[in-house]
Amino acid sequence: VKDGLHLSVGGEAFVFGMAQEVPLAIGFGAVTLGDEDKHLTIASGLVGGDMADGITIPLMVGGQVRVK
Repeated sequence: VKDGLHLSVGGEAFVFGMAQEVPLAIGFGAVTLGDEDKHLTIASGLVGGDMADGITIPLMVGGQVRVK
């Protein structure tokens, strides 16, 4: 989006067998603040499918600081 602010979206679907059943699907988005030496990422999304117990909303917080 601009220096120090990055957005991303993605999705995954796990498909089994010839019937192409989708037991688990995940859609997510993330915001990253910082640069290549120091950053913080916050991500969330929706998880659903036969293997999931209803719709689940995961939350991920991660970061990195480069040690010189």
